[in-house]
Amino acid sequence: MRRQIQFIAGCALLACVPANAWAQPGPSSAEDAAARQKLNQEQADLARKQLEQNAASARAHDEAVRTNAEEYRRQQEAYEAEKLRRERDHEDAMAHWRADVAACEAGDKTRCAAPTAPQGTP
Repeated sequence: MRRQIQFIAGCALLACVPANAWAQPGPSSAEDAAARQKLNQEQADLARKQLEQNAASARAHDEAVRTNAEEYRRQQEAYEAEKLRRERDHEDAMAHWRADVAACEAGDKTRCAAPTAPQGTP
């Protein structure tokens, strides 16, 4: 029953479509062919232009990524160099301080640190 209703509905729908809607297009004139050729060429030109723009955009993106990576690498190297310099400075200062403490404890009072006031006292 349901199939019959669907079949009848489909036939009714087809009856509403004009007969010329089912007709195959006839042969086109030379003018139609020239217009179609012109539109096809315009579309091809636009597509080529779009592809060129896409390629240029991809190149610009790749260049920006490369530039950012190089800048990051330079900053990382500068950071690591500064970190190493500070570590060396700290080790040098600690070695000097240890030598001063050892000399002070051995009796060389010129290498003893000046007494400091406890924090919080004027």
